[in-house]
Amino acid sequence: MESTIQDYRTIDGINIAHAGRTWVSLFRFGEDPDGHSRTRMEEIWAIEEVDFNVKGLSMDCFLPPSDLKKEEEGCGVVNGKARLPSQIRSASARISASKVVAIDANDLDNNEHD
Repeated sequence: MESTIQDYRTIDGINIAHAGRTWVSLFRFGEDPDGHSRTRMEEIWAIEEVDFNVKGLSMDCFLPPSDLKKEEEGCGVVNGKARLPSQIRSASARISASKVVAIDANDLDNNEHD
């Protein structure tokens, strides 16, 4: 992975990059050389707004600006007993449950000889 970070701006005395470009190469290896593949992805990103000390958000969290709601819209302070929604929304990717299957390697060897 390689990133170029640019467009630094000072916000509340802290230098924050507001734009950049990231490249990543993914390699997949198959059983034979024909099964190998390489995928190269590129993302150009920009940060439009930055805010510190967002009411109700812990210091360990990052909240994309599109997910912020104004207090006038009925958004209140989150207390320690509040539960977060079970579904996480993301515009870039969806994470789903993985399917895991147990395979006995000895059974595979026996089937190859048949």
